Amino acid sequence: MAGIRRIRVIGSSQPAAFTVGYFLPLVVVSDALVRALGDRELEALLRHECQHVARRDPLRVLIVTVISHALLFAPALSKWADSFVTAKEIDADDAVIRTMGSRAPLVSALLAVGSLEVRGASAGFADAWSARVDALEGRDVMAAEFGWRAMLSTGLALFAVGAGLFVIVTGMVDAHALHICG
Repeated sequence: MAGIRRIRVIGSSQPAAFTVGYFLPLVVVSDALVRALGDRELEALLRHECQHVARRDPLRVLIVTVISHALLFAPALSKWADSFVTAKEIDADDAVIRTMGSRAPLVSALLAVGSLEVRGASAGFADAWSARVDALEGRDVMAAEFGWRAMLSTGLALFAVGAGLFVIVTGMVDAHALHICG
C-alpha cells in the first residue's frame, strides 16, 4: 500500500494493528487481525495506519506527551495532549473515508475487532477508541473543555518556565549572583 514501506505481521491471538517508530515508522498487524477481517476491512485498517505513518503521528504524539508530562504543573496541557491524540485518530479515519468513499469498511473493521481488544492493543492511541466510534457514527466529538482556572494556571506556568529559560540563556542570574555573592 502506498505510504507504508514497512509492515510486519506478528503472531498473536489478539487482534492488533498499530504504528511504531518515530523516524522510520513501522506498521504492525497481528495475524489474528488479518484472519478476522475481510479484504475491504483490512484495507481500511491499513490505510488508517498509513495515515499515521505519512503524518509521523507517533513522533508528534511523543513530543506532545513529553511536553505535557514535563509541565505537569500545567493541568490544561494534559487535556490538550489527550485531545491531540484523539484528533490524530479521527483525522486518520477521515482520510480513510475520503479515500475509500465509504465509512462502512472502517466501521466494520472496528466492530470486528471489538472495543476491548482495540483498547488493549493500540499502543499510544488507546483512549481515543470511543471518540473514534462516536465520530464514525456521525456524533459530534467535543474537544476537551478547559476551564478558565486551568487556562490561567497553564498560562502562568508557561510564562514562569519561559521567564526562567530567558534568565538562564541570557546569563542574567550569573551576573547578579556574582555581584551579590562576592
